[in-house]
This record gives sequence, C-alpha cells and structure tokens, in this order.
Amino acid sequence: MDATESMNFNTLAEYARRAESFSINHDALDEYGDWLVTFGWNRDSDAIMMANKASIEEMTEKDEENITEISFNHFACGWVAYKLVKKDSLAHQLIAEAMCSISEYPILEDDKITTCDSCDHYVLMEEVVYGYDGSYCSEDCKRSEWIPCDDCGEPTDQDDLDEDGFCDDCELEES
Repeated sequence: MDATESMNFNTLAEYARRAESFSINHDALDEYGDWLVTFGWNRDSDAIMMANKASIEEMTEKDEENITEISFNHFACGWVAYKLVKKDSLAHQLIAEAMCSISEYPILEDDKITTCDSCDHYVLMEEVVYGYDGSYCSEDCKRSEWIPCDDCGEPTDQDDLDEDGFCDDCELEES
C-alpha cells in the first residue's frame, strides 16, 4: 500500500459537511470542493508544526499548480489553515509520504528546529536568538541567562562585562 492509500484525506466538501464550527468560504468550496484536505496548522501551532509546514512547502514547490492553502475562522482558536491538493497529483503523493513520516517521528527535518538553552522549548532555526553561551527562543529567555554586574547587580550579557565583572554603565562611572 502506498502513502496515498494509507492516508485517508477527505475532500474539502466532505470536510465542510462535518466542520460546522468553521466559517468556510463558499467560493473556495466551489473551486476546491473535490481537492483533498491534508496538512493543517493554526494560530497557536508550535515550532514543530511550523517547521513541518516549511518542509512540506519546500518539497511540494515543484507541483505548485496542484496545491493551495486555505484558512478558516474558528471561534476557539482564531483560525486554522490547511494545504489542499488535487487527488492523485505529485503534491498528493509528497504530502501523504510526509504525513506518514510525521506519524512515525514528529519532525520532518531536524535541522529546521532546535531547543532553547534556557526553557527547552522548540524554536525554528530561523527565529533563534543567539547569546554568549547558547541559542534561545526569545530575548526574554536569553536575558534569563544573563549574569549580574558585580557592582550594580543589573542582569548583563556576559559579553558586556569587563574583566572585573562590571557592566558598561558601571565601568563608565568609575572612569
């Protein structure tokens, strides 16, 4: 059995009949009703989901006429979006294989994601904030790793302390 047979994707028309809490655009339903609903994400998707989305977009570039993106409003999560593909297209085959892979291991490409050295959350490589001694998911996490100035006690990036442990502001006051 190939991946397209093992992944039981619904058409947009089938999905719309069951998804009563989504506000599906009827023009989209007319145009894409027989296309298959595949990979999805929403406003609150984590870094793993967004890394997988980026991987899927890269792998389906060569069949872009058979894939589109559609989004719907939803009362609970703001919005959801899906990749729609034409049945039996190359994009269909590629996404089905990707979804089979995700069912076995949650990340399509490990090099698109890392963990924050402070809080251990996943972060997309393109959004990493680098610090003196690690990579972080945000400036706040980077600051949590800062060390206090020996004089004023203010949290300071280790790069900004002089050899005596003073921050730039305290160093200027001593001069």
